[in-house]
Amino acid sequence: MEEISFEELRKVHLQEKHSSLLFPLPEEFFNTYLAYIEKFYSKLKDEFSMEAAKTYENSRKIFAELVKLRGQKIILKAFKDSKGGGVSSEGLTYQEKELYLSMLKLFAEYDSSLSGFKPAPQIEPPIEKSTNLELLVDLPQFVSPSGKTIGPLEKGNVIEVDEATKNILLEQGACKEM
Repeated sequence: MEEISFEELRKVHLQEKHSSLLFPLPEEFFNTYLAYIEKFYSKLKDEFSMEAAKTYENSRKIFAELVKLRGQKIILKAFKDSKGGGVSSEGLTYQEKELYLSMLKLFAEYDSSLSGFKPAPQIEPPIEKSTNLELLVDLPQFVSPSGKTIGPLEKGNVIEVDEATKNILLEQGACKEM
């Protein structure tokens, strides 16, 4: 990294965006650019100009997209490395190293949880207790907490619903128990 500027941030962003590779960054990259953006904002409050405001907004957007792109690449790198690709956090920022190491740990835990794989015992789902309700208002179509699609319904309809749906409808004053 040569200098701290919008142009340098944009250059790094474009490298990441147009390549599947994870380009090395200095460990302090994110801290440095967060400070740069905050300083730019303070300066903007003191001396406002449309050009500076555009640069500030573009810097924030590019920074956010860069963090997202690199985060995705780091998760993929951790997955590959956890499967025997060799572990290396070289070229990552402090924050990225933390993400990388926690993902490695998570993938290792996942793998070890499946190493003694046994089929899960068949468990019968609990029988839902249902209740009849009279609607006090028209209701559009909705999905109940159990995942069932209900409606649309009209005021005065009598419906049979599970306990969780009943509680929500009663709480909202949309029905009364029969």
